[in-house]
Amino acid sequence: MLAAVFCVLSLFSCVSAAALRPLRDGFSLENIDGERHFGYGTVPGSVGGMIRVEFYDVDFASNNCSDLRVDIYNNGYLKTDQDLVETICDPLALADFTRASSRGFFIAMQSSINTQRGQIKARFLSNGPLKVTHEILHR
Repeated sequence: MLAAVFCVLSLFSCVSAAALRPLRDGFSLENIDGERHFGYGTVPGSVGGMIRVEFYDVDFASNNCSDLRVDIYNNGYLKTDQDLVETICDPLALADFTRASSRGFFIAMQSSINTQRGQIKARFLSNGPLKVTHEILHR
């Protein structure tokens, strides 16, 4: 709150820090800038549950995997090579991605120093409760 007040009172422009915000049915990763690492995992909360993931309000400036990439794993607990479903570096391709899984999803994002801006929102649809296993955003 004090930072927001300072920004309003300051003569300099303020740049918002990257933020991970939980949504009712997913997450919002906002104000993505350089050298960020993000991880979010979710699994069905009951045996036999299914989860579908879709992305929306996707906006980042580059289509270059060395600038920003999103890795999607078919396992809400682990990031392993055999569980990697897709690596996406294009905002349009990410917005078109949907997939269903009974093992959940782990979504990992990494940005380079060249990343100036970005936003990603994800929605998880399920036939039962969901359990969040990871929620990480750091430099």
